Amino acid sequence: MVPHQPFLRSFSLVLLAVLLVHAGVAALYLAKPELFYYRAWEYFFAWANKTDRDDSVWQGVETSDLGRRFMFMYQEPRETFVSTDADGFRTVPSGLGAHRILVQGRSNVFGSGVSDDETFPWRLAELSGVATFNGAHGQLLSTLSRPGLEQVALVVDVIHERHLANLKDVRRLYKLRHRELQPYAPVARQNQDAFSVMTRPLLRPIWWLPDLIARDWRRLMRDFQEYRVHGSRPRLALPLVSDDSAPEAIAAMVEERCRIVESLGYHYLAIVLPARHTVYRPPGADPEILDRGRGIAERVATAGCPLLDLFDVFQMPAAADYYFSYDTHWSAPGQALAAKLTVEEISRRWPELLASGSTPAQAAQ
Repeated sequence: MVPHQPFLRSFSLVLLAVLLVHAGVAALYLAKPELFYYRAWEYFFAWANKTDRDDSVWQGVETSDLGRRFMFMYQEPRETFVSTDADGFRTVPSGLGAHRILVQGRSNVFGSGVSDDETFPWRLAELSGVATFNGAHGQLLSTLSRPGLEQVALVVDVIHERHLANLKDVRRLYKLRHRELQPYAPVARQNQDAFSVMTRPLLRPIWWLPDLIARDWRRLMRDFQEYRVHGSRPRLALPLVSDDSAPEAIAAMVEERCRIVESLGYHYLAIVLPARHTVYRPPGADPEILDRGRGIAERVATAGCPLLDLFDVFQMPAAADYYFSYDTHWSAPGQALAAKLTVEEISRRWPELLASGSTPAQAAQ
């Protein structure tokens, strides 16, 4: 019979060692959370973004989407300066008066991998001379109620083609559950109490030490496989996977979003951003999936919703620099080109918006 006391003692020591190491990982996460994120926008929206200025600035190195899949290869590091206001919205140019344009979107609009003055909304403000608000990651009908946005006349809605491949994503990201403005709620995680902030790394399995080790082991194995075939591919794209939901149903949700915004008295311009997977068309990719986003955009435009089509412009070889090499996001040239095309579209549809420019902000109601 195995003595119970030595076994329990050994087991307790091993358990204590694991817990101490995990506590060390958790402490490091609390002290330097930016070390656990590949991009600045993940840091801002996963970490409790406090109102202190120090917590609203990222100055460091961001890596590509494939930084999660490989340990050393295909990282594409780039140093960026990223700042947000106290509510968690990305910094935009000042001195242009009241905001007349609000740009809605996700990580591309926030500006993944680019500094403040390279983002699409920042470039749009510079080129148009009209104050433009970066509403990335906010709830549209809530953001429009933000004090200082009373003079917004145009909503530019940037929709990523990757999100149109999955009906669940469309419902979660683009379906408006209300038909009227909602009370303003900051995008920053200011509603987290101290307990939830402190326990985040302890309770979420993604930060558990065994999970960290397992993920890093898989990344090393992918590095080894690439090394064996002497792989050094100039461009890679994450696969675009469709759930085979009907494009008509997805287009109908985007159309409804357009109608709700217009019924509230705003101009609306949709931009369907082509996925990098579509632009570069990797060998073996399903042609039907590659043409799905374009088809949805055409349906939205046919329904009468103002839409800026970027599919023809963002094509090889001209688009070689518009996306990062190992990422789904726009590079700085891509952000600038999208802003230029958007200003041209606004000038064609609503010239009075550019002609009037911005006026001094009114007091919040």
